[in-house]
Amino acid sequence: MELNGVANLKILIDEIGDFEGYENQDKLNVLVEKAQEQLLLLERYMLAYTDAANDAIAESAYQECCQPIKAPMWHEVRENPTQYSTGRERVEAYKKQVGKL
Repeated sequence: MELNGVANLKILIDEIGDFEGYENQDKLNVLVEKAQEQLLLLERYMLAYTDAANDAIAESAYQECCQPIKAPMWHEVRENPTQYSTGRERVEAYKKQVGKL
């Protein structure tokens, strides 16, 4: 699944590599912005996938979970990125939680 994100990044990097000169800085900025978006989506996906895998391990160890753990699909993360946190977002949420204690 994460190959979608990597493939999208390769396409964007190829476009940047084909970019001749810096006459059109706006186009270069757009390509870099799109690459950054793809990296964030990939981070969200990989963290959500790891969470699901860890939950599945815990579920199999305790056999107490009543619903199966489902790893997200790439298109689910792409279409709803705010439902899947980045590492930075998790750290910020943790800091806020600790600050309230």
